[in-house]
Amino acid sequence: MVHHDYVWARVPFLAPMAAAIARCRPNAADVARRLRGLGSLLLGHLGQEERLLAGDAAAAVSLIGSGMMGDHLMIATALDEIRDAVARWPVSSEQERRLGSELALLDEHLQAQIALEERFVATLLGMLDHY
Repeated sequence: MVHHDYVWARVPFLAPMAAAIARCRPNAADVARRLRGLGSLLLGHLGQEERLLAGDAAAAVSLIGSGMMGDHLMIATALDEIRDAVARWPVSSEQERRLGSELALLDEHLQAQIALEERFVATLLGMLDHY
């Protein structure tokens, strides 16, 4: 799906960026660990969505609707924790600025996509209720 392309392209680079920063800033190791967990969650979630949406719409809505909200909550929580941890760093390098910018873009993108997906599923569920 095109709207997932940004995440597929950028997420794999965030944990290594944080790991590189951790060589000079030890508390960045925790952010790198959290980013690896977020990356696994996001990429698994996107893969599941794409497989399900390629098939039967009613089955996809049922399966996505049951687990999607939980995934979205875990993603939002992880982003909040990562954002808070990074916000406490005094930015002292270009690499730290770049990671902060990448995280801000990812956060904005994911919030928009989560809202879009939840509206889409709610619409489909509403349509199925009328049948």
